[in-house]
Amino acid sequence: MRQGTRLTGLALSIACVVPPGADAQTPSPVRDSLLYAACIPAYVDEFKQKGSDDQRSPLMASMLCQIVVGGCQSEPRGEPCKKGLRLLSDKLDKAGRSLPYMAASAGRTDLIKTLIELKVDVNKPTRGSGDSASGLGWTPLMIAAAEGHVETVSALVEAGGDVNATNALGRTALMFASSYGFLAIVNDLLAHRADPNLVPKDSTGWTALIAAAHNGHREVVTMLLGHGADASIADKQGKTALAWAEARGHVKVAQALSDLTAKK
Repeated sequence: MRQGTRLTGLALSIACVVPPGADAQTPSPVRDSLLYAACIPAYVDEFKQKGSDDQRSPLMASMLCQIVVGGCQSEPRGEPCKKGLRLLSDKLDKAGRSLPYMAASAGRTDLIKTLIELKVDVNKPTRGSGDSASGLGWTPLMIAAAEGHVETVSALVEAGGDVNATNALGRTALMFASSYGFLAIVNDLLAHRADPNLVPKDSTGWTALIAAAHNGHREVVTMLLGHGADASIADKQGKTALAWAEARGHVKVAQALSDLTAKK
């Protein structure tokens, strides 16, 4: 009975932050699936820590998370939603996960802005998982840039996101955006003083300019050169951006590099 009382009390303590009339059994809409997916493991862990068994914990977590997500669905800017998000973010952080990173990855600018308002650290890097360095040290800004979420990147840099932060491999948000040809994001990052000449410590040594040239993104190459990108930097194979553009058959990119560097 004591265990059941404790669990009921926990459910009620979270349910009380939801506006009256919220239906705990109504599945969350697609746009809130991120919150629901983030919420479930956090509360399953909590119920297990409080003594619930393996079968009961997921069921209770599901019911509780529908309440939390439902509160944000009915009143996204309301205090009940903000309180629920704050609690969820704290729980995920303690478990080694990050709600800001999940939101940035999905391009949920609305959620990012709410977390910024709640003074959640939206620049905290991921801890990674296991033995791969590739997943270590990613910030929400990096993943938003890599996924091409223009508005999310803008919200993060306006909130003071570190545009020159590097992950475990030494890669930056600008390197990702340049590699994929996301011109608007490259422009935004450069406008906030992203350094185009940082060299990663990974196996390639590709600067943002080399990555853009390698993949044939002429407009990005032009923009990077206009913001001081050094075309003379060579990667770990000894190739410059121009060498890669020529090797890959990107004629217009190679011409732009030749023309613009000749003027300097």
